[in-house]
Amino acid sequence: MGKYIITFCISTYNRNDGLVKLLDSINDSILSNDFDFTNINVVVVDNFDGLSRNFIQSKTYSFSLDWEHEPKKGLCYARNRTVKMAKETEYLFFVDDDQVLDINCLKEMLNTAIVKNASVVYGSNPPIYNKKPPSSMDSFFKPSFKQTSDYQIAVAPTNCTLIKSSVLDKINGPFDMVFNLTGGEDSFLTRQLHLQGERMYRSVKSIAYELVPSSRCNLKWITKRSFRCATSITIQDKMLRLGGAFYFERILKALAKISFGLIAAVPAFCLPESNKNKYTPWIELIEGLGHIFGYLNVQPKEYDSK
Repeated sequence: MGKYIITFCISTYNRNDGLVKLLDSINDSILSNDFDFTNINVVVVDNFDGLSRNFIQSKTYSFSLDWEHEPKKGLCYARNRTVKMAKETEYLFFVDDDQVLDINCLKEMLNTAIVKNASVVYGSNPPIYNKKPPSSMDSFFKPSFKQTSDYQIAVAPTNCTLIKSSVLDKINGPFDMVFNLTGGEDSFLTRQLHLQGERMYRSVKSIAYELVPSSRCNLKWITKRSFRCATSITIQDKMLRLGGAFYFERILKALAKISFGLIAAVPAFCLPESNKNKYTPWIELIEGLGHIFGYLNVQPKEYDSK
């Protein structure tokens, strides 16, 4: 066992207030009887102007805290830097600077990892809004579960995700620079781990709340996110060399989504904002188009302006 049981890996970009809230929530975590805060390290990589250091130095925490500035812009530069900083640790816990941990999150994540002998454990990210959106928008931010107890998964993001440090040594990067400005680097990593036979679980009791601003609670933002994620998935398909049969099935499903969206989107737009399915056909259409464009190597570079 290394020096630490858990190392939190946090990359931050111009969210100093959010970063402090996240660090405070880690400090308030309830721990199991097996370890204390001397077993926890937190590494922060600032991918903006480096001023976040001033914010966190003004605070006192129970855990060890390391900070570095990564001047090269992009998700993968920042995330890979956090992994390099995380030394002598058994697990890496990835969480974002717009999240706050539930008081029992860390304990539940470790419990799932140990009980299920899992290399990867993913929790959930219920929203905390600064202004409550209508149900038509709320449905896109609420987490959904396939079961009421922990269950195996084949892919996960890295926003409330625990990964054994030893398995990351098997992956170059480990976050692939192809996705540096587009996103999708996290799901590509966990899909690689799954294909290598690593045990991956969803922990239904592990919660890291996501702070969702009102600027995201609109159809334009949801549409852009859905298209970007769909293109990323099919680009990943090709990089993972999943084969012609898999690609053909993906395209058939994409065409089905497009057909459903073309038929149902306009009538659904007439539904009231209180209906959670108001925009579902439209997003199905967008996801279907995203899968097709992904196979054509179209990657929206959402983070290019950074």
